Amino acid sequence: NWTNVTSLRHNLGWPTLQERRLCARMVMFKKIISKDIAVPFPSYVNPIVNASQTTRQSANLKFNNIPSNIDTFRYSFFPRTIRTWNLLPSSICSIDSYLHMRHEIEKGFLVGNLTSAYPKQTPFYMTTTESLNHLF
Repeated sequence: NWTNVTSLRHNLGWPTLQERRLCARMVMFKKIISKDIAVPFPSYVNPIVNASQTTRQSANLKFNNIPSNIDTFRYSFFPRTIRTWNLLPSSICSIDSYLHMRHEIEKGFLVGNLTSAYPKQTPFYMTTTESLNHLF
């Protein structure tokens, strides 16, 4: 007997390892922002302060993307996480409970109802690996 692990995982409604890692990065970043863990912000991490780039609901929740020509830095924790964090809806970024935040992000993966700002309205929270590859 041969079992298709991907279809089994999908039928059980379990997120992929890639999705779990992305969710863990978002929760860790939220803990760093909230100063609930002792990880200092590097000097190159700056919140968006330009009035045209923020709304009342997203104030101090979004950060300037960190440009880099070197892949080892581009895919390190802060630059990589900030790119993804800025795509999250403010309603998720502003959640105080880490468990509730994790639940909302996972629900977005499984339901597919959260979308990104990418062209063609590509769903950001999908269970397929191809949809997340542009973030990594």
